[in-house]
Amino acid sequence: MCGQEYLVGLELETIADRLATGRLIKLSCNCARHSVTWAANEIERAQIREYTAAVQFFVAEKRQRTWRYARP
Repeated sequence: MCGQEYLVGLELETIADRLATGRLIKLSCNCARHSVTWAANEIERAQIREYTAAVQFFVAEKRQRTWRYARP
């Protein structure tokens, strides 16, 4: 409606699991004009899949850098 969508309090691993298994992913919007919660449609799931892949890549890179700097 207004373009303000939020995943409803899910961990990254939970989101990835729900995408892989086809389970429901809830989105919500709570702006000045709307207070709505709904299940992500296929277009939204594809966007979430892209975001999840990017975040997983970032987290993996960050862990790799931390490991390299932590070695004696």
